[in-house]
Amino acid sequence: MTTAATPENMAHLWRRAGFGASPETIETSTAAGIEATVDVLLAGSTATPVNPPPPALTEPTRPDLEDASEEERQAAVRALLREAFEQHQALGLWWVQNMATTAFPLVEKATLIWHDHFATGFAKVKVPISMFDQNVTLRTLGLGEFTVLVKALTRDPAMVFWLDLQTSTADAPNENFARELMELFTLGEGSYSQEDVREVARAFTGARLVRRRRYEFVDALHDGGDKTVLGETGNFDGDDVVDILVGRRDSARWVARRWWENLAHPNPPDDLLDSLADAYEAGGRRIDQLVRTILTHDEFYSEEAKAGLVKTPVEFVAGALRAFGIVIEADPDTARAVAAAFRLMGQQPFDPPSVGGWPQNRYWTNTAMTRARFLVAGSIAKRVPETMLPVPGDKPSIEGLLGRLGLAPVPADLAADLARFAGSPRALVQLALASPAYSLN
Repeated sequence: MTTAATPENMAHLWRRAGFGASPETIETSTAAGIEATVDVLLAGSTATPVNPPPPALTEPTRPDLEDASEEERQAAVRALLREAFEQHQALGLWWVQNMATTAFPLVEKATLIWHDHFATGFAKVKVPISMFDQNVTLRTLGLGEFTVLVKALTRDPAMVFWLDLQTSTADAPNENFARELMELFTLGEGSYSQEDVREVARAFTGARLVRRRRYEFVDALHDGGDKTVLGETGNFDGDDVVDILVGRRDSARWVARRWWENLAHPNPPDDLLDSLADAYEAGGRRIDQLVRTILTHDEFYSEEAKAGLVKTPVEFVAGALRAFGIVIEADPDTARAVAAAFRLMGQQPFDPPSVGGWPQNRYWTNTAMTRARFLVAGSIAKRVPETMLPVPGDKPSIEGLLGRLGLAPVPADLAADLARFAGSPRALVQLALASPAYSLN
């Protein structure tokens, strides 16, 4: 690559491969260079300690309602749903705190990207500990071989229940799972036929869930006949199908597109996609090799890429918490404020709106969202430690604030605008967080 390791480029790298970085980290990375910094970011893919789950996270229980009245049954169901919702909220806060404090931000960013790609939601699953287990799978396998990750998710209890795979039998194969596996997860739209959907559905028959928490395969419910998938015929099971799908060139281009569009900018040209797919295949279809190729590509540092993505609400909040060292667990009021922020901005971790995940970019820039970000920015500004607030009337202090938010070099026009509010440090923080410059990812 020919791109220089300037402070602007390194700040861009840390925003896209994580959730921003301090001026000190950007300075160190600039001296080290792009490739060495990418090595540091990828180092976490082989050693990623996960914070313990929230203490509130428990296995689902089934109360004994055999002799209960209808009113008692309804009350018990409401209590269970309330408990599950509270655990779901705690789990979302736990994950965002991980993003804000992790030493391996690329691992958390990869987990977030995969959570959107393999979208699975609490609204249907209703078992927070299963959502946690899936999150751990995405985190531990997400930068390794794509085939291994996909196979694990075809047995993941949350995913199985989300797409009703546990209902699929030889007599009644579930085509919904088969279609999403190809269209959203592995191949992309237009790379398969309806006949392929039927055959893939047959290959995945026999899945069952024990109390919605443990996957098991029941051979008696599996279709053991030959199937023809994308022109290949054999007595395939689910793992065989995953090997076929992931081995296709269409899959390599689809995975390359998804990662480029999450890290760089939308609508990559065909020649760029081909080069990324080549690198991905040559690297054993490992995601870390694809990510390395993207992060060390000259086009990744282009002006189109730097202006190409808008922070999602989760990235917005995680980046702000990280920048100011705000700890959710340290203050129940902060926890409530962060939970309210996600509801206000419309992105709740562990609960995407559909199997297609969350919208991207322009969706997060409408008038209502701009107002929501301004309000959330104010809520965060109230919780910034005094030692991190800009000094009233001090221009270098304002520039330091913007640098802390990963805006390097400091936008001169933004610094000048903020100088008008130099006498109100928390208002400065709010305006900096609500600025278009910070909203860009």
